[in-house]
Amino acid sequence: MTENSTTEGSAIAAEQNISNPGYAFDGATMSPAQLEQSVAAFKAFQASMPPLIKLNDKQRRRTPRVGVRTRGFVELFVEGAKKDSTILPAGITLSQFLAQVDLLNSLSLLQTHVADCKNAIDDSTLTVAAHVYALSRSGYALLNTPAGETKLPDQKELMKQRFVPKVKRSQSTTDEAQELAA
Repeated sequence: MTENSTTEGSAIAAEQNISNPGYAFDGATMSPAQLEQSVAAFKAFQASMPPLIKLNDKQRRRTPRVGVRTRGFVELFVEGAKKDSTILPAGITLSQFLAQVDLLNSLSLLQTHVADCKNAIDDSTLTVAAHVYALSRSGYALLNTPAGETKLPDQKELMKQRFVPKVKRSQSTTDEAQELAA
């Protein structure tokens, strides 16, 4: 099976089980070797990149943003510079400028793919975490039944300290809020 068909199969499985998103991960595992391989692949990806810059918060705030409109401005300037390279600032050649434009385009394309990957990892982590938390809450509820009363007392007490149940609003609280809003 190819990587692409595996990805498509996972996407289809996730779409088919949207009402039970945890189902897409039933039986799915990541062995330590797979995790190590994935981390190594990310490190290899980073090593294949040109030197990347890490800005601090102040530098990031002060750096001008290039959006759709300013990107169009750059593209128009590139066309102009190709027609007449004398419009470039002193000390930069047309080939240097075009190399920087190519780097921008390449990084932008990679940024899109990395963002898509990050979103998929974020969504998968969120889904699996919600599913695992729901299972943990169900197990905790079982510990609070007569059958589970004597099981894991120390662990149950620690979980009790961390468990934050949803607060149900009483009818009087709802009525008071409606009166204040009126």
